[in-house]
Amino acid sequence: MTHGGIKKTNAMSKRLRKILTEELEGKKFVYVSKYGGEIFSKVSSVSVGYTISMDKESGRKFKVGLSKRTQKVKLEEKDKKPIEVENTWSGQKYKIEVVTPNGNYYNLNEIYFIK
Repeated sequence: MTHGGIKKTNAMSKRLRKILTEELEGKKFVYVSKYGGEIFSKVSSVSVGYTISMDKESGRKFKVGLSKRTQKVKLEEKDKKPIEVENTWSGQKYKIEVVTPNGNYYNLNEIYFIK
């Protein structure tokens, strides 16, 4: 079970953005909508971000840590119980989008580059 996500950038996403922008800037592409419409455009830049997700117990531990640093985070009674799960996890997933000259964003996995 994942508990939301925190969107942020890091050094790796900055390097990916630089490399992908150098490779893709100026390339023409087509986006085919789920209704069959086609939008033709070209890449002006690339946006790379990532989301951190974690299991429920790690999310609770994160919330407890935040509550110690800010009064904006209020703990509930269930948050005060000790963590009993041994195998907790957290991970990150990258989201890569191309940006068009007029500021529209398209997911890299949803466009076709034109030869």
